Amino acid sequence: MTETERGPAGPEVTPQLTTADGEPLYTTEQAAALLGLKLPSVKAAIQRGRLAVVRLSPGRSFVTAGAVAAYRRDYLGKRGGYRPRKGAG
Repeated sequence: MTETERGPAGPEVTPQLTTADGEPLYTTEQAAALLGLKLPSVKAAIQRGRLAVVRLSPGRSFVTAGAVAAYRRDYLGKRGGYRPRKGAG
């Protein structure tokens, strides 16, 4: 049995797969819903290496529940606010 998580927008998200250890695997769309982000933002985070994925085959990437929690902790709590670039001004 897999756990259902609720994203900030409210919809419940049930993982499609689990790892051999039983950790839930979410699609990138599901991860976006859980994080309260749009899909392009999640894909950009993956490309930048900020959100870890498990690639099962070309075009089939999944995000672990642990990666969602780590992204929330490491990046979402730090969003917002104006910070000038170094050397500007």
